[in-house]
Amino acid sequence: MDVAQLILAQLDPLDLVRFSRASKKCKSIYDQYVMVAFSHAKILEPFLERRWRIDRFVNMQIRTGLIVSGSAALQQLTRTTYPKSDLDCYVGSSTHSAVVNDAVWTLESFGYTERLRHVFSPDLPDDDTMRAFPDMATGGSLVLHTDAYGASNIDRVHHMIGPRGLVIQVIVPRYCVADAVFSFHSTCVMNILTASRLYCLYPRATLVDSVTITRGAAPNERTSRALAKYERRGFPSISVADAQSIQDCRGLTRRVGDGNCWVLKVRDDADTGETTRQIERNTWQLVRDLRDPLLPAFHFHHTTYRGHDALACVTMADNVMLNIALYPEQW
Repeated sequence: MDVAQLILAQLDPLDLVRFSRASKKCKSIYDQYVMVAFSHAKILEPFLERRWRIDRFVNMQIRTGLIVSGSAALQQLTRTTYPKSDLDCYVGSSTHSAVVNDAVWTLESFGYTERLRHVFSPDLPDDDTMRAFPDMATGGSLVLHTDAYGASNIDRVHHMIGPRGLVIQVIVPRYCVADAVFSFHSTCVMNILTASRLYCLYPRATLVDSVTITRGAAPNERTSRALAKYERRGFPSISVADAQSIQDCRGLTRRVGDGNCWVLKVRDDADTGETTRQIERNTWQLVRDLRDPLLPAFHFHHTTYRGHDALACVTMADNVMLNIALYPEQW
């Protein structure tokens, strides 16, 4: 690593962005640094170990539109490691079984086995009961866990256990991957790793102010535990009211990959154009809830995986999330 790369490794994210805008030469140095420091290998290597497996995983992302999000993407953005953290992957929807199977089979080819499955359905009890059914692969029992994951838009979760005991969770949203991301408990985990790009949707709050903005409603026990965990990791939670001092863009429509995001090109995306376009079609906006003028409601549009489905955008609403503007079209 040359001197310039060593210097960039010491810069915080905002200074990295400023450096990249200094000149064409600086942008070139920045791009080279990003490809190494924020590469897929940084987060996938502990789980997949070998380079050819990482390449196969990325190729599977291209085929299926799978994204990595949650704490894994946050670790990649902050260039840190959370010991014993799972890898959370989001893919497909309840109606796209082929892409989900592709993801699961790819992990099974790496030696991962499914040992626990959360299933969410109105027909299943919302409790912590455990059920078992035959595991055709091993002849043993595969555990079905009907525990609610804390989000009504999750269809199921496949818990894949690796040879060294590491866990990769293949999470299947009920509608689409963007819908799941926008339903997270707070903003610090609203980050997306695709086959070619890493997106931080709230870079100033997450990477500069080191806070996470929570939903307005009182958190349940599960959410409280999650928020406490991220506070220990350096992201104290603040409410919508407390976040008013951070520039908010009420009424401004945001888009994944817009100038208020931090977008890092972590891989040559010559062959990932369609998956990039599909994730970047997703938009969201903070608007007033007419039922209560004092209560911000988080409205967003989302698209689904398949190209022809993506032509129809669906408007969703979720109380309460704050949409933060950084600077006009840049942060």
